[in-house]
Amino acid sequence: TLAQGVLDRSVTDIRQLCDRIEVCSESELLNLQPVFYVHLVPDRVPVKSTPATTIDIELARWSLTGIVTTLDNMDFHSEKQCLLSSWNRAAPWLLFFHNQFIMHGANYRPVDRTLVIKLVASMLCHGLIAGCDSDGNSKLATTPTLCRPIAELWILAIETEDEDVLSMQLPLRGLGRVASLQLTTTFLKFIVLELERAKGPSIILVFGDCDK
Repeated sequence: TLAQGVLDRSVTDIRQLCDRIEVCSESELLNLQPVFYVHLVPDRVPVKSTPATTIDIELARWSLTGIVTTLDNMDFHSEKQCLLSSWNRAAPWLLFFHNQFIMHGANYRPVDRTLVIKLVASMLCHGLIAGCDSDGNSKLATTPTLCRPIAELWILAIETEDEDVLSMQLPLRGLGRVASLQLTTTFLKFIVLELERAKGPSIILVFGDCDK
C-alpha cells in the first residue's frame, strides 16, 4: 500500500501521498499528519548534501511538503499538536535546507532553491502561528538554532531584493494570505524581545555582523 511504501522509505510513495492531500477532508488531514514526521529524524540530517544522502534529503523534503500542504488545507484554528510536539524533529532539517540550499552551502543540490525558500518560510510561518499563546507570544519563534537562518533570510531578501522572499505569499486558511517578509519581521521581533528578556548577547553576536 501507499502508506507502507512511505514507511519503507519510498520517495515515490511519499510524493504520491503529498499529491493526494488536497482531496482529503479535514478529519483525514488530521489523521494523516503523523505520517509526515516519520522521516524527520534529527540523527539522519547530513553534515552536507552529497549524492549518498539524496534519499534522506528527498524523504525530508517531501515530509516537510506534506506537513505544509496539510496545514495549508486545514482551518487556522484546527489542532496543531502534531506540529508542536514534533517541532524538534523538523527544526534541524529546516536548518539543513537553509544552510545547504538557500545560502548555497552545498555543491550538490537535488532540490531547487526557490522551492526550499518557500518550504522553509512556510514551515516557520506555521510554527509561529501554532506556537502562539493567548498573549500572542510564540515559543517556537525563538528556537535557538533557527535564529541565524531567520536573520539570514531577512538580510538576503533586503540586500538582494530577492523576489522569491520579498513577494512570496503564503496561503493560510482562515487568515488569508501572509507575505513572507511580514512573516520574517514577526519572527525577528520575537527573537529580539526574547534576547532582551534574557539579557543575552547582542543581536550582532547572535546573527553575525551584517556588514561582512
